[in-house]
Amino acid sequence: MTALGHHVVAVDQSAEMLAHVHTGTRVHADIEALALTERFPAVVLASYLVNTIVPGQRDAFLKTCHRHVTDGGLVLVQRTSPTWATGLKAGHTVRSGRMVLTITEARLESGVLYAAQECRHGDTTWTHAWTDVVYSDREFEEVVEAAGFALMRWLDQNQEWAALQPLPR
Repeated sequence: MTALGHHVVAVDQSAEMLAHVHTGTRVHADIEALALTERFPAVVLASYLVNTIVPGQRDAFLKTCHRHVTDGGLVLVQRTSPTWATGLKAGHTVRSGRMVLTITEARLESGVLYAAQECRHGDTTWTHAWTDVVYSDREFEEVVEAAGFALMRWLDQNQEWAALQPLPR
């Protein structure tokens, strides 16, 4: 986004992740507790944080977005698509440059995805496991409306990225 000329305020609880931000403003904080004094015309909640299984955390993330977006602004949210979650299978491999990701576990039970992947980059290999609450399109709309947003539109064919607009305060 900075390459396109946008001023970016990057927020993360990980100093290691923030070290990769070379332009813009870095804020080392828990997103769900963030309380900056300024509001922005656009806020991005990526990394499927809206699908967290931690009770109350999803609502806290969305409240933070609501606190920091201007009236009439946009919040872009990345979610786990139900189509993607139901199609995810162990053994599926994706290659991107030197990075190879192989799904080693994928179970969808009662709307919860339990998954793990092996990541390989050159000679380095590590595993990453995650658990996501997977919302149907209707459930997602209900979740964002309860947080004070209207779902304006989906930004991609897979309905992974949503554009939200704050409801009148």
